Amino acid sequence: MSEEKRLSKRIILFVILLGSISLLFWFYNNYFIYREPPEYPSACRAILKNLHAAFDIYLKEHENRFPPVWKNNEYLWVEALRPIFLRYGTNYKVYRYSPLDKRRPLPPSSYKFNTALAGKSLKSIKNPDKVILLYEDEPRIKLYEDKHHYKLKAAYLFLDGHVEFK
Repeated sequence: MSEEKRLSKRIILFVILLGSISLLFWFYNNYFIYREPPEYPSACRAILKNLHAAFDIYLKEHENRFPPVWKNNEYLWVEALRPIFLRYGTNYKVYRYSPLDKRRPLPPSSYKFNTALAGKSLKSIKNPDKVILLYEDEPRIKLYEDKHHYKLKAAYLFLDGHVEFK
C-alpha cells in the first residue's frame, strides 16, 4: 500500500473518530446533563432586584415607610414607584410584569405587594430576610427537578433583597 493511501485512510479514520466523539458529546449534553428550561428565572430575578432598588429609594424619600394600600389593593405599589422610575429615565412598565406572564389582558402587575407592610416603618420590621416584599401572583417559572420533570414556581422578593422561587 502506498504512503498516500495509508495517510488518506488515517485522515478518514481520524475524521470519523472526531465525528463520533462530537456526536457522543452532543448526545451526553442534551440527554444526561441537568439544564434550566428556556424560561430560566434570571429575568424575573433581575426585574425583582431592580424593584427592590426602587423600593429602597422610595423608603429613603418617605421616612422609611412603605407605600399605603387602599382597600387591600396589592397593586398600588406600582403607582407609588412610578415617579422613581420616571425620574431615572426608566420605563416603569417594564418592571410591572414577569417576562413569563402570558395573560391577556394583563393585570396591573404580575407582582403583588405584601399588604401587611403598608404604611409600616422599615425599622419596625424584624428579620427582613424572612419578610416578603413582593411576590408573583401565580406560579409560572419552570424549575426542573430532574431532566424530564419540572414544577411551576413563583418568585418572591424579600425585604433584604434576595429572591426565592417557591
